[in-house]
Amino acid sequence: MVTSSQLNMFSPSPSVPTFTLSDGTLIPALSWGNGTGSAVENPIELGLLALKAGIRSLDTAAGYNLERETGEVVRRSGLRREDVFVTTKLSQKDADMSNPSIPLSDVRASVLSSFERLGFQPDLLLIHNFLVPPPGEIVAFWRILEGMKDDGSLTASIGVSNFRIADLKELLPQARYLPVCIQCEFHPFHLTWRAPLLSLLSSYPTILLTAFGTLAPLLHHPTKTPGGPLAPLLSRIATRLSIDEAGLLAVNF
Repeated sequence: MVTSSQLNMFSPSPSVPTFTLSDGTLIPALSWGNGTGSAVENPIELGLLALKAGIRSLDTAAGYNLERETGEVVRRSGLRREDVFVTTKLSQKDADMSNPSIPLSDVRASVLSSFERLGFQPDLLLIHNFLVPPPGEIVAFWRILEGMKDDGSLTASIGVSNFRIADLKELLPQARYLPVCIQCEFHPFHLTWRAPLLSLLSSYPTILLTAFGTLAPLLHHPTKTPGGPLAPLLSRIATRLSIDEAGLLAVNF
């Protein structure tokens, strides 16, 4: 079990660099998410380990059903709330895109429910994917978040995740508050696929592209060899740690 005293002893001064979002908020360049892998099964312990390692950003979602646990990580950490950047997302039930969208009439309540589960407002609130708003209602859905920004009930930065180019072309020209970031899976194997997104964002230089799955090539290299070109390096690391390569990947994913 990781205690708050151990946390403070091992990482008193984290050195993760930050980016400045368009609204002036600082976001750490590295985040730990609890939506996949062993993090789903042990979110509090592993979240505390992430903070112990010097990470100061936690990424969760309503659909992960782990917002309460994410808030508990922050409270148990012994760190000040303002020293841990927290992202959550408005999701379909269980983050399953085949489940129903959030009706416009329920958007405000969904936002406030996330706050209640976390125990605080997050630093960043994302729409988890393009099917969270009802069909044809992306702009109307965003307008509700903008209204909550206007009336002060939502102080978090707002952005989107897993939006298609068509969705962004619909939303961005009509947004009063541009998304501070667009989150998507991004790594070298997706560079060609993401070229249209990069081209679109060249017209919106204030929007930060944030990535999940950046280490996916270690598991999904086209050669079907775990690690791909990094395989020799992984072998050396595994030898140094006295575990096999599969164990090394399991530890890190």
